[in-house]
Amino acid sequence: MFLKVRIFPQRPSCLPDSAVQNLVYLQVKEAISSEELICPASLTTKLEVLARQERMEEYLQEAEELDEYGKWHFVMTRPQDATPVRVSVATSGISVTADNRIHEFPFNEIREILPSGKKLTVKQVSKSLPPAVFLGPDSKFVKDVYYLASIHLQFYLVNK
Repeated sequence: MFLKVRIFPQRPSCLPDSAVQNLVYLQVKEAISSEELICPASLTTKLEVLARQERMEEYLQEAEELDEYGKWHFVMTRPQDATPVRVSVATSGISVTADNRIHEFPFNEIREILPSGKKLTVKQVSKSLPPAVFLGPDSKFVKDVYYLASIHLQFYLVNK
């Protein structure tokens, strides 16, 4: 059994609870080694050395500076285009990467996130903007994305 952190702490190297810090360390280390968390080769080598030397706090200090740290990534499509896009959820909002461009949906600009079958809809505060719609492979996948987006939104609202 492997427990996963749902919302990554901003500074895991400063967590007062060593057990929680160790869980975050293990998850980040696994995400980097499986390439789920994108890390430059030079930093990957440095992190591998720190991991072998069991220098957890230094490892986390390096990892928390990564652009991808704290993000959950999902591959989805758009209704009008079957090309895969990467939908990422973090404590600041939702971002969509398509064609090497990133479109940000900060939580303060999101009015509503709705799952419906294989479809996830992000409605923005500005009613003049059309909703962003993404398709997942099945309803369970979409519910997982929705769940993570919802808890990140709640975290954002509590801590803003």
